[in-house]
Parts: sequence; structure tokens; C-alpha cells
Amino acid sequence: MVSREFGTALIINSGHGVLAKVLRTQGMVVTETDYCVHFDAIRCDEDALSSLDQTFDLVIAAAGFETIDDLPGALIAARRVLKPGGMFLAALFGAPSLPSLRMAMAAAQRRSDRYVARFHPEIDVRAAGDLLPRTGFILPVADLETQTLSYGSLDRLLADLRASGATNVLAKRYALTRAELDAARQAFAAMAGPDGRTVETVSLIILTGWAAESA
Repeated sequence: MVSREFGTALIINSGHGVLAKVLRTQGMVVTETDYCVHFDAIRCDEDALSSLDQTFDLVIAAAGFETIDDLPGALIAARRVLKPGGMFLAALFGAPSLPSLRMAMAAAQRRSDRYVARFHPEIDVRAAGDLLPRTGFILPVADLETQTLSYGSLDRLLADLRASGATNVLAKRYALTRAELDAARQAFAAMAGPDGRTVETVSLIILTGWAAESA
């Protein structure tokens, strides 16, 4: 949908390199970086890209921005490495995502009266869009794409999240007790429709912004 041609691209958290291969077939010189690093939790290292100011025509945040503690700092760093007139594109999970799972986990915690962190805070599309001009981007656009899924059991949903690497990333985690897991399963099943399946929602925020042209 963008008519401009890009010569150099930076992909942040590109996973298995599939996106990089696609861009290279279009003649781009592609650099990949793991912008987020694992310690006690996933955090953003703003200095990781400090030597690359105004290097790239295109910056793509392929995954992981929803787990960054300092999202404004990450956006500032992404904008700084863009050449004047360059484009930024990001996709991140946001609110509302996994509301049924959240309610099931709340039921589990009420069962044992033990409250621990199990979900990363979510940003909504309006707040995400507001961050773009605040961090120096022009022509900001924030879109929301919502996927509705259905599951026959809580265990199947958890298996999908585990397979996609979307479960708890904290170094200090607290496993569910048998009683908590049973309560969560029961709460999830209680939300099922006539077909016996529980609807779950996943929201994907798409952000685009541009670096201002040089004066």
C-alpha cells in the first residue's frame, strides 16, 4: 500500500528471519536485531541502537513491543535510526486481548486468595497512537485488527499460547495449584456458548509513522 521504495531496512525481533527473506527478495539491504533482551523480565535497551542514528529507510518492529516496559523509549530509539523521510511500522498485541483467559485466571486467584502477576499490562489503540507524535513521528496512524477465536477447553488455549511463546516471561513465576487450575477450567467452560466452545479475542495494534524530512 506504500508506493515509496526502501533501500535499507531494520527488523526488530524478526523471529526466524522469514520477513527479512521477503524484504531481501525486493532488493533491500536488511539488518536484524534483537532489540529486547531477557533478564528478570523483558526490557528495552535503548542504547542497543544508539550507533545507528539515521541509518535506515524502513524500521519494522515485527514482534515483542507489547512486552517492553518503556514503550516510549523504544519508539524514540526506532525513530532515531530512521533516515529523514523514513517509515516505521510495528505490530503489537494490545487491549482487549484474552479477556476470557483473564477472567478464568481471576477466578483461579479468588479460589486460593493468592494474587500474582500473570499478564503484562496492555496498551489500547488510542494510547498507542498518541505515543507516535509524542516520540517524534509525523503522519501517525494506529489501526486495530481483532481476531475472534473459540476453544473447547482452557488447556487448548494455553497450549496455543505456549507454542507461540506468549506465556509468562517473568523469571519468578508461580505455577497454578491443582485447585486453581480446576477453578480456571470451570470458569472458562462456564463462558462457553451453546456449542460448548468459549470465545476468545486477540487484538493486534498496527502502528505507522514517518521521520520528518530534513529542513
